[in-house]
Amino acid sequence: MPPAVPTNLNSWFLVGLVFPMVASHYMISWSANHQYLVSVLLIVETGVMNVRKIKNTIQRLRSKVCILQL
Repeated sequence: MPPAVPTNLNSWFLVGLVFPMVASHYMISWSANHQYLVSVLLIVETGVMNVRKIKNTIQRLRSKVCILQL
């Protein structure tokens, strides 16, 4: 997974801000039928990214402990 640079975060914020507006104004039936699914997928994605972040942090800490023990 590539690192999240500020450009990526800005584009994610923009899409996250604009897409719900467009979906609710122009695709009313679609947003009414799929709103729950979209929210669940966003929550799952956040959980997966947090697990990856925790895993990387644990690996970094283990490598530092190994260096300190030498």
